[in-house]
Amino acid sequence: MSIRLFELNTTKSESKKEYISLVPYASVVGSLMYVMVCTRSYLAQKISGGSRYMGNPGKEHWQATKRIFVYLKGTTNIGLIYHGDTYYALAGFSYYDYA
Repeated sequence: MSIRLFELNTTKSESKKEYISLVPYASVVGSLMYVMVCTRSYLAQKISGGSRYMGNPGKEHWQATKRIFVYLKGTTNIGLIYHGDTYYALAGFSYYDYA
């Protein structure tokens, strides 16, 4: 399931404004930006989509932000591991006319 974020999803009613006022949306998006810059650059599109609405987020924006955290929690054991005891050679090939 994917969530599409629109300007129409921003907070308009008083009950939604009260709900969003209790949510640390800007702080959470800032934390995600730190994660994006330091470890997970491929999340840039999703996180920047949420950061566009920091001034007036809606409930859907908060749900999308929580889904990013669920994804991060599920992928903590995925990554690259470099061992110093193994020799790897990097080989590259190209055409001589760079076509």
